[in-house]
Amino acid sequence: MKTVKFHRYAKQNGTPVYADPIGEVIDVLPANSWIGVLSEIDGWYHVITTQSDGWVRVEDCASGLHFTLSPVLSSDASLPVQNYRLIA
Repeated sequence: MKTVKFHRYAKQNGTPVYADPIGEVIDVLPANSWIGVLSEIDGWYHVITTQSDGWVRVEDCASGLHFTLSPVLSSDASLPVQNYRLIA
């Protein structure tokens, strides 16, 4: 079982999620998307998101204090909630 150690959020639209720190981009996140951090190694977070698992650069993430998560609905998603975004 994967354990989220702490939470971060994508700083901007198009935040890349990589297969591994030297791998290819496997996903891109909208600004303020939730990122669950599993571990941190050499400027990279090993993460889970609502869309994928992979690696994100620490510099591409922001922390947040008080927030509300708002569901983003998509008609082509297999589940009703595709992603969550931070509402400041």
